[in-house]
Amino acid sequence: MHTEEWYVVLKDVIQALSWLAAAVGVWFGGWKAIRELSAAAKQRDDALAQRRGEERWKRAELARLLHKDALASPLVQSALVLLEWDGAEHEVRPGEKVRIDWSAMESAMRVTNMTFGNVEGYVRRSFDALFDEFAGLEHGVLRGLLDFEDVDYRWRHYAKEVAAHPPLRRFAEYYGLTHALNFLRRFEQGVS
Repeated sequence: MHTEEWYVVLKDVIQALSWLAAAVGVWFGGWKAIRELSAAAKQRDDALAQRRGEERWKRAELARLLHKDALASPLVQSALVLLEWDGAEHEVRPGEKVRIDWSAMESAMRVTNMTFGNVEGYVRRSFDALFDEFAGLEHGVLRGLLDFEDVDYRWRHYAKEVAAHPPLRRFAEYYGLTHALNFLRRFEQGVS
């Protein structure tokens, strides 16, 4: 083989090896880019899952705090006792304690003959406070600030008690307490 032919063959071999090296480099670069993109996507997904978990925890904590605040309200406490205890004693005004049974409670929630005594006014204020809490919880669920499952188990019993006293629903309907009524419907329909 002549020297010139040798150089041509060497040149062809070097060129083939260069193309092969370039192809391997492109393949390796593509593989590395795909791997890095995949790692970045996984990191982004992990961060998103962590953020969702934190947001879920915050919603659950908010539900707990709202429940605690509701129970701290003397009027809400009174409404809950009225629902559960027929004939419980209530302090309707400072120094004035009265036993209130369910028939007196239901009478106080009437939407006709709108003249009320101290006891009836107390009962109405108590349930107005309870319905206000229900409305706030419904608003929180609608806005995505609360998950219904976090308020469901805390309020289901009381929602059933409200349903057992039709005058309470009529009161809420008469005064257009839509959010409170929608909140109560969630328990009836099992809607979250």
